[in-house]
Amino acid sequence: MKTFERYFLLDPDSHTERTLYWKKNLNTPQFKKKLQEEFGIQRVVYGHTPVDYSKGKSMASPDGVAINVDGGFAAAYYNRGHALVHTPYQLFGIILPTPEEMQEAAQNL
Repeated sequence: MKTFERYFLLDPDSHTERTLYWKKNLNTPQFKKKLQEEFGIQRVVYGHTPVDYSKGKSMASPDGVAINVDGGFAAAYYNRGHALVHTPYQLFGIILPTPEEMQEAAQNL
């Protein structure tokens, strides 16, 4: 949809994507606490929300309760996604390499 909006609609205000209920509320301590109490969980993992690391954004909330996992396959976000790796001992959030970084690493083997 964004491609359509940017290509056919000249007004940049029409290009703005509305933030949905969950994304907006997952940034508030009260909402995260309510989810934890209601569902008996420690963390909420959600996705398909690109994170722009160049603007200082993070994939996890400061308290580690809300974790955003997005593959990052959009050129608008530098093809840099992230993944969640859960082992029996630890939970890791990793930033995935770009396709160019993967090619460079393969050539340097």
